[in-house]
Amino acid sequence: MQENDTIVLEYTDKSLTIYFSALEFTNPKKNQYKYFLKNQDNAWVDNGNKNFAIFTNLNQGTYTFMVKGSNNDYVWSDEKSVVIVVHPPFYKTYWAYLIYVAGLSGIILFLFRVRTNKLRMDNQLLRAQQEASMEIAKQREELQIKNKNITDSIIYAKKIIEAILPPINSLHIILPESFILFIPKDIVSGDFYWFTEKNDHIYIAAVDCTGHGIPGAFMSIIGMNLLNSLVFEGITDPGVILNMMNKEVILTLKKKFDTTHLKDGMDMALCIIDKNRKTLKYAGAYNPAYVIRDNSIMQLKGDRKSVGNDFDDDPFSTFSMKIRSDDMVYLFSDGYTDQFGGPERKKFKFRRFRFTLLSIHKMPLAKQKQKLEETYLKWKGNNEQVDDVLIIGFRYVDTQ
Repeated sequence: MQENDTIVLEYTDKSLTIYFSALEFTNPKKNQYKYFLKNQDNAWVDNGNKNFAIFTNLNQGTYTFMVKGSNNDYVWSDEKSVVIVVHPPFYKTYWAYLIYVAGLSGIILFLFRVRTNKLRMDNQLLRAQQEASMEIAKQREELQIKNKNITDSIIYAKKIIEAILPPINSLHIILPESFILFIPKDIVSGDFYWFTEKNDHIYIAAVDCTGHGIPGAFMSIIGMNLLNSLVFEGITDPGVILNMMNKEVILTLKKKFDTTHLKDGMDMALCIIDKNRKTLKYAGAYNPAYVIRDNSIMQLKGDRKSVGNDFDDDPFSTFSMKIRSDDMVYLFSDGYTDQFGGPERKKFKFRRFRFTLLSIHKMPLAKQKQKLEETYLKWKGNNEQVDDVLIIGFRYVDTQ
């Protein structure tokens, strides 16, 4: 080896052998050597008479190899040195680190941009959601205002109808032993009760108008006005009253005599009691009436057509019978019998209704009303009410 030489190794060079010699020829076999690899060894290495040093797997970096020799008299020479440079692999070079830094910076920048874009999109979505929420809140507020206005109008309509209807308590003046069970489906009802007394004739009706709610309420007003005007004229035949109501409803609603007319009408049961002759006259539009006498129930059937929905010339018929003291009479709409409920969610139906009436008809009238209401509510349970409920019951008492 020559002093001040520089040995350059690549990281793939796994082994390095350095040869050296001492210029002493008297007895060369007794020449001795020591070496020191700076940056690796901590002290001089006694190499004996071997004139070479082997290094394996040197790490990257710069080393200084120093060596000295002695003659056979053990006189040591001055130190000689050579620089060893081990190049690192490319992935550990300066340029590689620059590439790493540049790549990592690019990745960080890319992730930053992706995150920024996501945040921007999230902000846009959030703003859109906020705007949608504000719009929904605005619409909800508008709907609440409209709903309140509609509800206020319906409540006012209910007050108008209640003002037109005869007070329930006044029925006890005409028929002391009586009750009215009235359970509207909505705020206003399509069912209405009606009664009055004129010239020793008691008029009483249970009417079921088309639909319920506001449409039914409008029909109820028409029906009550017609009944009041026809009784004022002194008509005492219920069939005639129904016939005249039929024509007036058609004219009022301007119906045409064709197959496209609206199905607006009234199902009703109308009874007129002549107190002097002790007779009960009945006419019905679909709805029947029940008379219970001596624990037996009689059904007074109505005609199978509605008031205001029939254009033929076939008139409503009138049924007449003698009425006795203690006879129980029931007029009703179909809301009670059509109610779904019970263990199998079926309709209550007329058969069960008649059985219920037979089981309670001897009770006081207030108790009958209570029993009918309890039976209905128990049957309905958690099911939705399907229609307005109206039942009128009275026990005829001969006061003459």
